[in-house]
Amino acid sequence: MRRFQTRLLLMFLPLFLIVQLVTIGLVYYQTRASIFDQSVEAMSRAHKNFNLWLDDTRRRLIDSSSLLAADFGFRRAVGTADFSTVESALENLRRRIGADSMMLISLTGEIGVEAPNKTRASLTFPYDEMLDKASFNGHTASMIVVDGKILEFVVVPIRAPDVIGWIGVGIEIDDAEAKRLSDQSTLPLDVSFAYHQPDGSWQVSVSTLAGAAREGLPLVFDQARLETSLADGPITVTMADGRYVTALECLVTPPGGAQVCALIQYSLSLAFSAYRSLFMFLFVIAVVGVGISAGLSIVVSRGISKPVQMLDQAAKKIRSGSYPEPIEYDSQDEIGNLATTFNQMIADVAERERKIFRQANFDDLTGLPNRRNFERLLVGRLIESRDTGRSCVVCLLEIDHFSDINNTLGHELGDQLLKEAAGRILDVLASKHIFCRFATSTFAIYLHDLGIEDVALMAARILLVVETPLRIDDVNIDIGLSLGFVVAPDHGDEHRVILRRAEVALERARQSIDSYVVYDATQDPFTPDRLSLMSDMRQGLERGEFSLHYQPKVALASGRIEELEALIRWQHPQRGPISPIDFIGAAERTGYIRLLTRWVLRTAVEAAKRLKDQGIRVRIFVNISARDLVDQGLPSYIVDLLATHDLDTSVLAIEVTESAIMEQPEVAIELLQRLHSMGMRIAIDDFGTGHSSMAYVKRLPASELKIDRSFVADVAHNQSDQRIVRTIIELGHSFDMTVTAEGVEDEPTATRLTELGCDFGQGWFFGKPQPLDAVTTLLKEYAERPQAVKTRGNVHSLR
Repeated sequence: MRRFQTRLLLMFLPLFLIVQLVTIGLVYYQTRASIFDQSVEAMSRAHKNFNLWLDDTRRRLIDSSSLLAADFGFRRAVGTADFSTVESALENLRRRIGADSMMLISLTGEIGVEAPNKTRASLTFPYDEMLDKASFNGHTASMIVVDGKILEFVVVPIRAPDVIGWIGVGIEIDDAEAKRLSDQSTLPLDVSFAYHQPDGSWQVSVSTLAGAAREGLPLVFDQARLETSLADGPITVTMADGRYVTALECLVTPPGGAQVCALIQYSLSLAFSAYRSLFMFLFVIAVVGVGISAGLSIVVSRGISKPVQMLDQAAKKIRSGSYPEPIEYDSQDEIGNLATTFNQMIADVAERERKIFRQANFDDLTGLPNRRNFERLLVGRLIESRDTGRSCVVCLLEIDHFSDINNTLGHELGDQLLKEAAGRILDVLASKHIFCRFATSTFAIYLHDLGIEDVALMAARILLVVETPLRIDDVNIDIGLSLGFVVAPDHGDEHRVILRRAEVALERARQSIDSYVVYDATQDPFTPDRLSLMSDMRQGLERGEFSLHYQPKVALASGRIEELEALIRWQHPQRGPISPIDFIGAAERTGYIRLLTRWVLRTAVEAAKRLKDQGIRVRIFVNISARDLVDQGLPSYIVDLLATHDLDTSVLAIEVTESAIMEQPEVAIELLQRLHSMGMRIAIDDFGTGHSSMAYVKRLPASELKIDRSFVADVAHNQSDQRIVRTIIELGHSFDMTVTAEGVEDEPTATRLTELGCDFGQGWFFGKPQPLDAVTTLLKEYAERPQAVKTRGNVHSLR
């Protein structure tokens, strides 16, 4: 029996040993393969995180530089070549964002200012294409090599509004930066940066590796660049201290610059070291198991292999992106605890991904899709609409004065207001539409299968539900909305274009008395043609393309020319004569109107001085815009201008339209009162076409009302127009104002206006707008030979 048992033992022990060794080998191989696969997957994530880090660094540099480039004081310092101020601003920004290099690049490509070093000041910036891309795209970023150092370098244009220079900002990629990048990973990664030298070799400038491993990096860069072009994902390379999972990222560099690449590496030796004790333990278990019993070895092997296989299969499913059902393993041993922990890990990862997806695509406050999600959905819907040939509507709507509500009632109540308003809007939208929170107080709506003919009705429905007073925490809140609509494909079929034009329409709605506005390309100040025209305007002022023509204003009672209106003219060298209608509005929207108004004031005052020196005293009226009415420096500018030419305020008068005053009535009236207190006459132009109330009219420090030509054109024959004109004349006289009629084109009109008691007439019947020399001759002839003027009653024609 004992011999039989020995034989059995001798027969089965080698078999058991082989089985155990094979089992251990399989477990070792599978575990090693799993570790390698997990390392590759982890490297892929680390590679993505590297790109996110790189994008975040670029965005931080772009945002900070763009903010400085948009600063008015900084642009003025650049424009006036105040380099000390520029250097101070660059240095402050450099310290704040931790940059290593800041520079101001002139239009000629010369480095005007550099901080903190000044070694490259007055040198030429070598990458012209970066400047061109920055001007076209608003910014550009590249890796550049300077003095053997690799810098993440961003260029942002400085616009006023044309490009007047560029801001360059760079952060050096040094060993410390590479170490910080490595420390951000959950894995002990190694990060290296190198650039390609003219002789074809790689120069490693930054690496977390040391010793022989670092010395061999140039060859690794060559190998990685070759194999990465043939492989999809990370590769493995052998180095002096072992094998590494390696990902190569060749970074964006400017034309003519050295190629810059980054290596992200994870040591497989380090990854496997954590499992060596496990492999040794399994081997000991195998040896002991052979000595105990074949049956126990079989039970133990089965008990170990089955749950390990289950965990391995679950791990593979997780690696592929799916989450398996919980592993069922009824045991209280270590394997059972591992299965329980693994099940909990699967549940936690799935829940975290669900939360991440929710936070990435939906607004926490309202539960609506966020801007990123809306843009993604909009792309698909626009493609669908284009394929089906149906139109759709995109609307941006904003709660008016929301910041005032927040500041007055608190952010908590403001949040409740946003949720209540969003809920009301959602109630009136069909399920086929898309509604999202676009920004703080701005929402976006995609209206499926609707056209421009449906906009008015949809706007009315939204306004009706939202503008009903909200009651929150016993507080009644009246809110208003501004809505900007864009129709696709009428206004574009690309989502970025659609959203930009919706923002243009929304901005017009904010400034309009109407609550909603549909996009109108003719009112878009950002079209290339309008931007080009604004660029030409500044150059035109410098080249003398602009001039003033002067139209007489005749006192109807005496027939004398007492006043002139200055009217701007633009003779473009390529486009020919450009009507003020085509550039005044664009100048107001882009901010050029201030420059234009001051040129007109200066030219008109110079004309008044010339007339005075020739013994002709006449008042010149100059038109100013709504933007000028908020220019608090305008009164002092006029005072200085008159003083420079030794003139008093009686030679200059201001004309402003009724609608311009009503854009910001309180601010406008305050500025007009300042001008009036200086002794200047104020005329309200186009009276009767705006929206001002009598309450505002009586507060206006005006000396004159100008009746719009639409009421004057048929006043000689139309009884309704006569009643309107008579009413305006009586209104003006009741406020001690003189009244001027615009658009007097014939003698019957002039005669009828005289009979109605109008004070002044202006129009082609009396004289068309003419250059200063022609008007001067006319005024001299009139002064010398008043009898030569044709007269019928008290009406005089100067033609």
